[in-house]
Amino acid sequence: MHSHPMPTVSGTLRLLFTGSWTASVCAGLIGVHALSGDGERFRRLEQTWAAGLARAWGMGVETHGAERVDPAGTYLFMANHQSHVDIVALIEALPLMPGFLAKKELRSVPILGAAMEVGGHVFIDRRQRTQAIEAIDEAARVVRGGASIVVFPEGTRNEREAVAVFKKGGFHLALRAGVPVVPIGIRGTRALLPRHSRMIRSGDVSVHIGAPISPLELESLGLEGSMQRVRKEIAALAAMPLDDTPRRARSREDAPSKV
Repeated sequence: MHSHPMPTVSGTLRLLFTGSWTASVCAGLIGVHALSGDGERFRRLEQTWAAGLARAWGMGVETHGAERVDPAGTYLFMANHQSHVDIVALIEALPLMPGFLAKKELRSVPILGAAMEVGGHVFIDRRQRTQAIEAIDEAARVVRGGASIVVFPEGTRNEREAVAVFKKGGFHLALRAGVPVVPIGIRGTRALLPRHSRMIRSGDVSVHIGAPISPLELESLGLEGSMQRVRKEIAALAAMPLDDTPRRARSREDAPSKV
């Protein structure tokens, strides 16, 4: 499946449109939740937001393996993370509208934070262990209640064309939620919006959806085994090598030059 981009605009106009479009759609999401609580309409608005951004950016999304996901099912999606563009690419590619496990700083962003909260996205403070555990428990309750969630197990966007070491939180969530984990490999998003850039480039990306891994298999593998299995699958789907560089060393090496 391939969604084709519309004619593109300049980088500056893309940036301005991204902010204004996101603010207007988020205001609409908050309004829909407050006035009707219509979940289906809410999800359609979220998909409209992603489709609008993809068109404005000139981003084509090619999807492989969507038939592996039942639109009526509940899953924990795990994907590699190279760019903020990943979120839009996933919404465009997946046959259902998931929530996201997001860093808590987004909660304080005006309008966006409120829209994410009413939309069922779960915030996590990675620096506070107690709060992180509570967020994982909350996310598990959300998933057991029938809502799919996306987790980026690298924890942050990777500077390199590789799959970094995974954090454990998403796998604690997987074992507690008891739903299939779907590995996803995203290719090409880093070229459209690198981590230290604000200018979005046009281009094509591809989302490769792997076969769901059953809760029973995850339980038999245990925490460490599940992490290894899913990481290898994501790397294969993303066509990227594994990067085992410790997080702190990787951050120092990849820090932008101040010269």
